[in-house]
Amino acid sequence: MWHDFLFYWPDQFESLVLLDLCLFDRVAILLRSQRFLDAQNLLLASDTNNNPDDSEAFRILLCFIYFNSNLNSASKLIEELLSTASKYRYLVYFLKVQLSLKQLTFSDLPASDSNFWGILPNWQPLVVSHAAISLIRGDLTNCESLLNSICEPHSLEAIRLQAALYLKKRSFQAAVDSLSIAVQRFPQHIELHAQYINTLLEARSQTQTIPALRQALTLHGEHPRLLASVCTVKLLQRQPSLARRAAFVQRLWPDVAIQDNGRLSNVLVTYEQTGHSDWLAYLSASALDVASSQLSIQENLCLQFASVESVLSAKQLQKVVDIYQRNPIATSWQQPINKPPVSSPLRIGWISGDICQHPVARFLLGFFEAGSLQSSHQHILVNLKDHASESYLDRFCSYPNLMHLNASFPDASQQVRVIRDAHLDVAIDLSGWTGGHFMRGFMARLAPLQVNYLGYFASTGLPTMDAWIGDDGLFPTPMQEWHSETIHRLPRCFIAWQPSQHLDEAHEPVTHSPTGGIRFGCFNHNRKLSDAVLRLWGELLRSVPDSNLVLKANAASDPHTQLLLVRRMRRAGLDPERVIWLPLAPSHREHLQQYAQVDVALDSFPNGGCTTTCEALWMGVPVITLTGTHYVSRMSTAVLRGAGLPHLCAKTPQQYLDLAREQAMGLSELRSNRDRWRNYVTKNPLGDAADLIKHLEHAFVMLHIRALAQ
Repeated sequence: MWHDFLFYWPDQFESLVLLDLCLFDRVAILLRSQRFLDAQNLLLASDTNNNPDDSEAFRILLCFIYFNSNLNSASKLIEELLSTASKYRYLVYFLKVQLSLKQLTFSDLPASDSNFWGILPNWQPLVVSHAAISLIRGDLTNCESLLNSICEPHSLEAIRLQAALYLKKRSFQAAVDSLSIAVQRFPQHIELHAQYINTLLEARSQTQTIPALRQALTLHGEHPRLLASVCTVKLLQRQPSLARRAAFVQRLWPDVAIQDNGRLSNVLVTYEQTGHSDWLAYLSASALDVASSQLSIQENLCLQFASVESVLSAKQLQKVVDIYQRNPIATSWQQPINKPPVSSPLRIGWISGDICQHPVARFLLGFFEAGSLQSSHQHILVNLKDHASESYLDRFCSYPNLMHLNASFPDASQQVRVIRDAHLDVAIDLSGWTGGHFMRGFMARLAPLQVNYLGYFASTGLPTMDAWIGDDGLFPTPMQEWHSETIHRLPRCFIAWQPSQHLDEAHEPVTHSPTGGIRFGCFNHNRKLSDAVLRLWGELLRSVPDSNLVLKANAASDPHTQLLLVRRMRRAGLDPERVIWLPLAPSHREHLQQYAQVDVALDSFPNGGCTTTCEALWMGVPVITLTGTHYVSRMSTAVLRGAGLPHLCAKTPQQYLDLAREQAMGLSELRSNRDRWRNYVTKNPLGDAADLIKHLEHAFVMLHIRALAQ
């Protein structure tokens, strides 16, 4: 009976009389009730050496305890049991599978060997475990088939796996509903609570996530399984200081208490979000070793290293590419693409998971609104993610010459198949290593020509990414940063800022100027405010009497992040008393109107602005930038050159200061003619999206011919 208790629901124990139960029954009930320490104390206080069956049961129950405290001990014990167990051998097989699931290593598990999986046919725990492996391997069909073979009533494990399958298939409400019922029935199960909250986050349920998280914290305290979700929620609420606190508390738990792959990632993201991006360049070898087996962290490091121009970028990219190439699932997608003869028009696919309130979608709307009617090629918008009510797809549907392809499937192999079936000549990656990227798809090859463009600020590092498109502003000659792609420089600005009629900026007039002393300002995110930037701004404020700095980098509900930034300012010699803090605007229109608080925008470095630089000029504010050596530190340079304002691009920190002081000396003229900055945009290549599309198409034709010739 004890082995059945391990998979009961707690309410099934209510009718049991504990005094009538044997030792192993009581231990199993304690384990299932999540009382692991009590179970361990009771088990270790017993004497089971006289009966071989009792000894086998003892060691199996000890394995269940070790799963929550010491995986190494569990692994050793399982290997012993595999060679000695007889009566409860099916439980040992179950434990072997559970260990593989925890360690994500399945090479020593048979895919279909009936001697293994069929040791106890239709035994629900083993069937569910088999289905779980299928889900991790990406075989949703087999996972669903195995789950459908299970008879009622379903165990907690079956319901949790069914919810995970729902989530993979984007059936968010079904996943939420099934877990909600399970949480009510088994509230003491910490893993269930964590899964429920993560599912609510995936479903973007604003009404349910916070109450569910509060309930879990009330029941379990600041348990490490929950702190990762706390960290995520606080980041979404633009409260990175509280997110960092959650990440730190999570790290305080000893390794034996939790096997959580997200801990290091949480710490890195919160450091970045609170303005310490430059610290990432000095990660210790031990930290990198911890992250070596965690692909999500490895991918995120590609983004983070590139954002600070780290010399580790190339090595990090190669490491991730090597992981991809060793993945049997990803390599199975890698099939040769048929190379059709050179023809016109080209089928050009713009591939993104950010068709929502995102800079990429905002730029694309302007491109297609101005240039699609004059296009001589077929453009196809490929959507990788369903953003539900936040989607911008309906706005793109108003362009009659733009085709749409839905690839927002949970199964990455299906996404690859659907995109390949569209027979694209050109596949444009608009994400790079940002969130929701599709690097696996581009590794598998989606089109004869694959291009890195617009949505990312560094090389992808993929051997299958053929070209990286920019301009002379982004790519100095000679190039000074590592890249795997062929560099292609457009003879004009690499982007265009010609706001679509669907967007607020197309209808907002240039803002009025502030009053009083000159106001410098920066609307870039905290993560871009390096210590070097703060030091230079401090020197500027000291040298310009009656000047202030306007910042808009954190939520009004997050004073802790502001406090952290104030401390950094003081260390950098920047007087926080001369900083004017603007709250995050509730709407994009109100955000644009906040430029009325700024006379001159100061670009951050080495991670500079792009969208914010375009916005500032559009709303009547000049921008001063420090031209760096990498794409990430030259985006504003490219924008300003495209607007006919190369004189606002400083080559040295001293020149940056001189340019800012020069603007301050002409404050009266600056405030009386704010329209001129928008005029610079509209009358120069930066404001001509149709011309951009024409040059991009010409580049695609040339690069496509070259790709077919290889």
